[in-house]
Amino acid sequence: MQKLLRKLSVLVMAAVVAMGMQSCEIEGPDQDDVVKYQATINNKFIQPNTTSSGQGAASFEYNKTNRMLTYNITLQGLTPTAVTINRAEPFYENGPIVFELPNPASSSLTGSKTLTNEQETDLRLGRMYVLVFTKENKQYGEIRGQIKPVLINEP
Repeated sequence: MQKLLRKLSVLVMAAVVAMGMQSCEIEGPDQDDVVKYQATINNKFIQPNTTSSGQGAASFEYNKTNRMLTYNITLQGLTPTAVTINRAEPFYENGPIVFELPNPASSSLTGSKTLTNEQETDLRLGRMYVLVFTKENKQYGEIRGQIKPVLINEP
């Protein structure tokens, strides 16, 4: 009888642990195969400071399955000479160029780029930003925007 009670108590405990583990599942946008990111591009975090009135917005989708980062960037109030994705930690520091986007003279840039393991990690940890260079600000850039995950509304 004691063996049966032990087996039954072990079974009950295993069921409780399994239910507890299931309730601890991580949910959120980072668990999806495609994660959305965005950036508000302005002169707020540019170093050294600029007086630029240029601004922009960027939306990104990162597909974790094929490691493809798709981007759509719109700019206004300036004529870009280069648009890059840079890495910095902490986020407000200047960092090295990770890759340059083609067709920088356009006010609307769209395209995609396959990321490496390291680049994926930097994106997911908030270490990447968009940097826009102009003829007047060709060394440090004129405006920039931190790439952040899009927050979802909770039910």
